[in-house]
Amino acid sequence: MKRKSLFTIWAIALMFVLSLSVLTACNKNKHEFSSEWKFDETNHWHECTTKEHTDTTEKLPHEFTWTVKTPAGVHTDKVEKGVCECGYETERTISGTATHTYGEEWKKDATGHWHESTCDATAPAHDVMKSDFAAHTFDEGVVTKPADYGVVGEKKFTCTVCGYEKTESIDALGAKDNEIVLVAGETLGKEYDGEVISITKDGFVIEGNRAPTIMFKAKGADENTYTATAPKKAGEYTVKVSVEATAEWKAATKTFDFAITPMVIGVDWEHPYDNSNILTGEPAELLAGDEATITVTMESANVGAAVQSFEITGKDAGNYSLARADVNVAIIKADIEGFTISNAAAFEKGFYVGATNLPDPTTNYVEIGTGYGEKTIVWEQELEGGVWSRNLTKEEVIQLKTGTFRVHIKYAEGANYNFGDAFVKFTMKAKPRKISVWNFDGKMYDGKQVTNFTFNDLVNKFGATVIDGVENFTSATESGEKYVEFREVGGEWGRNLNVANVLTNAGEYEYRIGVTATDEWEAVVSEVKTFTIKPYEFVLELGYGQNQNNPSYDRGKTFFLRVFYRANGNELIEGQKIELWLDNEKAGLETREGNNGVYNFVPDRKKIVTADCFFLKIGNITNPVMENYKIVTKSPSVTTVEITVVEHSTTQKSTSGPIQIVEAAEKRIYATVEKGYFKVGQTVILYNSAGTKVGEATITEISAGGTTSPSGFAIPSDGRVIIVLDKIFNDILSGKIVAK
Repeated sequence: MKRKSLFTIWAIALMFVLSLSVLTACNKNKHEFSSEWKFDETNHWHECTTKEHTDTTEKLPHEFTWTVKTPAGVHTDKVEKGVCECGYETERTISGTATHTYGEEWKKDATGHWHESTCDATAPAHDVMKSDFAAHTFDEGVVTKPADYGVVGEKKFTCTVCGYEKTESIDALGAKDNEIVLVAGETLGKEYDGEVISITKDGFVIEGNRAPTIMFKAKGADENTYTATAPKKAGEYTVKVSVEATAEWKAATKTFDFAITPMVIGVDWEHPYDNSNILTGEPAELLAGDEATITVTMESANVGAAVQSFEITGKDAGNYSLARADVNVAIIKADIEGFTISNAAAFEKGFYVGATNLPDPTTNYVEIGTGYGEKTIVWEQELEGGVWSRNLTKEEVIQLKTGTFRVHIKYAEGANYNFGDAFVKFTMKAKPRKISVWNFDGKMYDGKQVTNFTFNDLVNKFGATVIDGVENFTSATESGEKYVEFREVGGEWGRNLNVANVLTNAGEYEYRIGVTATDEWEAVVSEVKTFTIKPYEFVLELGYGQNQNNPSYDRGKTFFLRVFYRANGNELIEGQKIELWLDNEKAGLETREGNNGVYNFVPDRKKIVTADCFFLKIGNITNPVMENYKIVTKSPSVTTVEITVVEHSTTQKSTSGPIQIVEAAEKRIYATVEKGYFKVGQTVILYNSAGTKVGEATITEISAGGTTSPSGFAIPSDGRVIIVLDKIFNDILSGKIVAK
């Protein structure tokens, strides 16, 4: 006893010291409460605005001023709106206020009589509505059948209000008394289980051994409330067991009291902190279809608070029993829910390297109650393998190059809340730049590679794109590897970074220039442009002379015509010999077979053939690219070429007949061909009419029939020619010319 008293004194002293400490702290940091009301569904209060405190005023229940929102109508109850001074609003429905109209005729059954609604009584809003319900008021009754020995009599009773009639039996004279008792060991009550209680005739001993009528009512209720429906809800009840009279036994009635006791339940909750000390929920053991709510009031809203009180409410609350010892409720730390980055869109678009406009994250999250941990902003970079870096500052992020980052708003674990984290990912993108390319002129195939095909030769404009809020750390034009890439139209791109001479063969090409990406700058590529390396064009002359002894080794199918040279005597394309051949299967010049299967042309023949009868060979290159060469005519309108076959002679020199006309100014003579042939490029000796040699000249042009000879040959079958020389001499009229 003494020891207990000492402990009590010590506790009081400790509380006094703590009170002084709190008082000192409060005096040092005086509470200042906001004039703005805070509220929930039950209470309202003011919150402290002092930086060092998060206290509130005493939470008080709402006091509502009620006004009619919806008046009562037919089948519709009145609805009222309640407004508290704190601004919280609610509604309530006043049941039983709906209006109805009722008929004057009495409706009745065994339980009583009433007036029934006539205003659409079957409306979905309610069952059939009854008014003026009352139990029957019976008269003294009239014997309709007198009792006698062995005869049960009858007596009729009539309600004096509605006229309802009932009949009761009159015990037969000499009938024995009947007795109704419970079967030995039988009990009538039970604990609530959601099922109707089962009380049958098997639970009773009846001497008359007649089937009884079993009726139920609430204990203490009026006699006229008996019903055949057995109860199932918790409560105290009376059961009436009755048997009718028989010729041998009197009628008997006996009542028994019983109870359906509430189901014993418990509460075992862990409720996350929500700044409320009033917790509600359904019992875990609640039976299907039942409605009940448990409300537990804690000593405070904070984690660790003890239970202060509890109650169970709802339509079926009376069916359940809850003891203090069975209430085990704890407020636990809550997760921070609905916590997001409100300006996430500003991050999700990404930023460019060097961006100085990187914002801090914000959140619209509204803190509920108290007990949060420290709130911080944390920056991170994603490393290889999906690992995140150490915590960075915003300044460090700005200085970093391209990559993926995330920024957090974090709450540390606090007294009432767990750790909270809201974040948004964003990228630091390389800075954009732009580039354009010059037009590159093509050429005709010449067996040599394209020159001046480098980045520096082709670049037009190259530089950075100006972006607000971005600093350029290095030059856009000095970052990355510069390259040229090209392809045949429709082909694959081929890249050549530094070599100037890259293309040779004829074709249609596309090209572009670009610079590879760096950690700071985006890759950039120019628009695509085109150029052409045209095939070398071999122009067909107007005609070709062919010696009759020119052989064919494929039975006259093809004939070699000549190798062609430039005017200065060099080959047309350096290192290449271009041979002109005739496809005689197409041309159709007459041939004849010689020795050893060799074919020759038939002499003194000429023929006009189409340009497609000719083809080229590259005489000294293995597997040449023939697409580099093309046969064309002198003009698009000229589509044919003349082939002339001349007779081969090894002993007689070609000789003209007498010269008929001399046009000295044009270096032109008119003559005939007596033997052999003359051709362009041939050297001839000129003689006068006395047969004296006067000089030598070279034939530059031969005409026949008024037009220049397509083949460049005098035509033997015709004979009459006009020959143009490179020089002319006097005194040659009536002379002649002879091939040298």
